[in-house]
Amino acid sequence: MSQQVQQETFSASALRMQGDNGHFKRMEELEKEIIQQALDFYGGSISEAARRLGVGRSTLYRKLSLAARQEDPR
Repeated sequence: MSQQVQQETFSASALRMQGDNGHFKRMEELEKEIIQQALDFYGGSISEAARRLGVGRSTLYRKLSLAARQEDPR
């Protein structure tokens, strides 16, 4: 994918800071969206997404695991 197409895709999916209720989203929700956008942008590469977000891979894995548990708290 060309850099221009990637940039347009990223811009089109810009982070919305406000929820449907008009209030700001919780930090956990924003962080989850940022991580998902980074993974999408870097083709699912956790190593690249972590590097570009400035966190370690283990940190990114932990945050993904926490987000998954919050969605499905079995």
